[in-house]
Amino acid sequence: DGLLVILRGVNFNRDAAPMNMVSLRFWFDDEHVVSTARRRVFSIEDVTEALEQGTGPSSPLGVVLWVANRFLERMEPYLLGLDERGNGIESQAFDEEGDGRLSQELAELRREAIAIRRFIAPQKEALIRFAAEVKQRADVDQYERAAELADRQMRMVEDVDELVARMQVVEGLLDSRATERLNKRMW
Repeated sequence: DGLLVILRGVNFNRDAAPMNMVSLRFWFDDEHVVSTARRRVFSIEDVTEALEQGTGPSSPLGVVLWVANRFLERMEPYLLGLDERGNGIESQAFDEEGDGRLSQELAELRREAIAIRRFIAPQKEALIRFAAEVKQRADVDQYERAAELADRQMRMVEDVDELVARMQVVEGLLDSRATERLNKRMW
């Protein structure tokens, strides 16, 4: 009668690449919650601290919702940072500054965004299914919280997709400039 939930979050452990995401597995029912993780997960530390202070969730489902929310809260600033890096590359590209250096930054950003997307896109589907399960098992408030998590994850995936698409446009611009320079030299 329990439910298994697997979440992935950006790895904020020291000396770890954010793209090497942390995963957390939950099994819970109406009375119990069991979790496992190989790496340190700050969201678990958050919920543990809240429970010790008496301010945490009061049910196993509440624990899972709390941790999923903290995973997304921690991921949002990281994704915003990716977007800001993309904005910087985009503005430099359209100002025709340092195409060679920009190509390397662009490649690194695209690689990072694509790697992150690979993990957060399936999680969007998982959170949608999770919300549907919560709707059948819990009250309206908990369902709304689960549905909001799925919506936030969906927006994150859309933002990363949009960033990758914008960087493809920038790459096309840089490639066309390089071709134009080469044609001028050959002429």
